[in-house]
Amino acid sequence: AALAYVCSEAARRENEFRGRRATSMDPPPHGWLGKWDPPPSWEWLCVNVNVMASWLAAGEYDKSVIRIWCDNGWLKRQGSNMDHHSVSIKVEEGKIERMIAISRDAFDASVGTEREAVE
Repeated sequence: AALAYVCSEAARRENEFRGRRATSMDPPPHGWLGKWDPPPSWEWLCVNVNVMASWLAAGEYDKSVIRIWCDNGWLKRQGSNMDHHSVSIKVEEGKIERMIAISRDAFDASVGTEREAVE
């Protein structure tokens, strides 16, 4: 339920992610929610750790669900410390942010979509 809630929030606010907003538009006034490469070939939905914490709180979910997602193999892990649930994502030259990276398969399963064939 928590993953579906987070993925639905991301889908609802898709144009507030780097990679999903037209390059001709200014960044969102409150800042980027994360990074989400454009369709159809994206593999990870990357949500800023602070945004994730806010969404989980708003949905009345405990942040411990992130460990469950990680244990289920739904999150990207980084480095040799496999307990880390967040990854460093380069968002622009010289700027790296900590994000929770949700796999496309987990996203699709949580919102009931199927992956489109990539030509």
